Amino acid sequence: MVAKPISETTLEAGELVAESDEDAVLRLIHKNPKASFTELAQKAGFTFEGRPNKNRIRRIIERLREDKFIIKHRGGKYRLTPKGEKEIGVGKGEDE
Repeated sequence: MVAKPISETTLEAGELVAESDEDAVLRLIHKNPKASFTELAQKAGFTFEGRPNKNRIRRIIERLREDKFIIKHRGGKYRLTPKGEKEIGVGKGEDE
């Protein structure tokens, strides 16, 4: 198998999808701060072989943590940081 370079357009499209997925997960965490990875995957519509894709959620959560959009809270749940709230246009006590 030979590796082929991907086009700039393909790369940008992939980045847009990743950003869209991250925004969706940020909104879900904001609205459902006690949701499990399974619940987040179900609400986001992320499935694999008909089941909630928890691994996809884990990868997104890790990116969001690295970028400081969320922090781990008690019980392994996550909360948005002020940076995360700003990213999706919400503040403490505000609804979208």
